[in-house]
Amino acid sequence: MQLCAYYLTIDYYMVKLTNYKKAIDRPLSCKRWGIIAIIILFAGSLSFLLYSYFSHDADNPQCNCLLCMLNHVPEEGEYIYNRYLIFISFIWIAVIFAAVFLVNYCFVKKNKKK
Repeated sequence: MQLCAYYLTIDYYMVKLTNYKKAIDRPLSCKRWGIIAIIILFAGSLSFLLYSYFSHDADNPQCNCLLCMLNHVPEEGEYIYNRYLIFISFIWIAVIFAAVFLVNYCFVKKNKKK
């Protein structure tokens, strides 16, 4: 069908939608890599924090383990940067993404039963 108005030509085409209710599912490999990335991020960050915690040296006043860094009282004008904050953040990001994947998995499994 073609309409002409004021020297403007517009073409209209009929489009038939098929299987419009079918959800487009992500491939299994995409989900697998997401879960593997979450596990690696969680395990790596947690192992680094545990290593730092168990490497505490009570005899060394210059010890920079996690326990000493968090219990250090800054002097006046001293700037403290918590270098372990990024690893703690990675753990929380991994936990949040794992929860999202778990909820998504439960909803997909529930919808497939219907």
